[in-house]
Amino acid sequence: MIKGPLPAEQASRSTGVLKDDEEGAVSRLIERLAERFPHISREEIGSVVTAAHALLAGAPIRTYVPLLVEHDALDHLWSRHTPQ
Repeated sequence: MIKGPLPAEQASRSTGVLKDDEEGAVSRLIERLAERFPHISREEIGSVVTAAHALLAGAPIRTYVPLLVEHDALDHLWSRHTPQ
């Protein structure tokens, strides 16, 4: 008798949880960046973060995706919105 979910079901559930965690982290990142850069519209910040997140859509290991998105978004925002 098999107890608990089958391996494929278990993987599917954990992937969904990871995706929810990742999406939550990305949403919180937009909020933090909006506070840090009040002179930049929330829409622009959201676009920058979404674009950075899309670049990592195919990454097989998702653990550090939110951190990498944050670094990319910060680089982009600093480069476009600081005096040169």
